[in-house]
Amino acid sequence: MKSKTPYLLRAVHAWIIDNGLTPYVLVDANYEGVCVVEDHVRGGKIVLNIDAEAIDNLCLDDDSISFTAYFGAASEATQIYVPMGAVKAIFAQELGDGITFEEEAPRSLAKKLSTAAKKKILQKVAVKRSKTKDKTEKTATEKKETKPFLKVVK
Repeated sequence: MKSKTPYLLRAVHAWIIDNGLTPYVLVDANYEGVCVVEDHVRGGKIVLNIDAEAIDNLCLDDDSISFTAYFGAASEATQIYVPMGAVKAIFAQELGDGITFEEEAPRSLAKKLSTAAKKKILQKVAVKRSKTKDKTEKTATEKKETKPFLKVVK
């Protein structure tokens, strides 16, 4: 199954643009394959303005974000490349509203977790069934011990 990150990123990007706001992305600059201007990296992260007025040739595909940016007074064109796994958040600069992305688990780990989760659910169901069975047995025993009676009301 494909990662949901690029789909969510494109959707939130469109939402920000449709509302006339400025889209920014938070990027893990230490992630393998990231190509950004090192001078602007702080604490291993960089915030990039991906508004159409600030950059050229924006490409938001399933694997990466790439565009041409202009940094500093010299305004030299710099090609920026960010693998999708390096994107930590997209947000509207004016509001700070957006979405964060967590690192996705490897598929093999996800399958193991899925199996473990299924086992846990089945265990809970088994416990609930045994409790329900015990209750119905107690109720049936209580009914047998008490004699039925009718009260005549006139």
